[in-house]
Amino acid sequence: DRAMRWFLSARQVVVSALVAATMTVVLTLTLDVRLPVPSLVGNAAGIPATLLICAGIASLVLATLAQGNPGLETTAVRRIGGYELGLVLGLASMCLVPLALAGKSAAVPIRNLVGFIAIGLIARYLVGRQLASFAPVAVMVLVAVLGQQTNEILAWPLADGDSGTSAATVLALAAVGLVLGFVRQRGWPVQARG
Repeated sequence: DRAMRWFLSARQVVVSALVAATMTVVLTLTLDVRLPVPSLVGNAAGIPATLLICAGIASLVLATLAQGNPGLETTAVRRIGGYELGLVLGLASMCLVPLALAGKSAAVPIRNLVGFIAIGLIARYLVGRQLASFAPVAVMVLVAVLGQQTNEILAWPLADGDSGTSAATVLALAAVGLVLGFVRQRGWPVQARG
């Protein structure tokens, strides 16, 4: 379909998919690597390298989503919300499936990638499509600086893989991000009001 081809080419999806695949390979190779960073509350062990890479992949997904012609897309006969949802799910799945195959050690990066994409979708609704791609990195830096000693709800990216609180936080973020990112803002599948 011509509309789908235009949508994909306007967002340079092939380039984004190649970059995301490369970042996913690096992510799976660095599951146990920790980076030393300064922390306000003391975090001698450093942060996982996967935290940085997951924020980068989420920013890539949101930057890809931000491409295109907003003026043309808002007046188009076809709603692109379904295309955008497919794009986010496709790029995220392309990264999440290899991580899931990596085993239990990938539980934290999987949770973090989903959480960072959700934060970006929420930011997209609040600050617009161009600035939203900075949100995952901003949250990652904030969490790295504050360290793991803060509230587990706020420091969910640093929590252990078996943390129910951090998993619930990410699920809530994902639900809110999907509603704000695709239902309310784009009018798909429910027509947005006002």
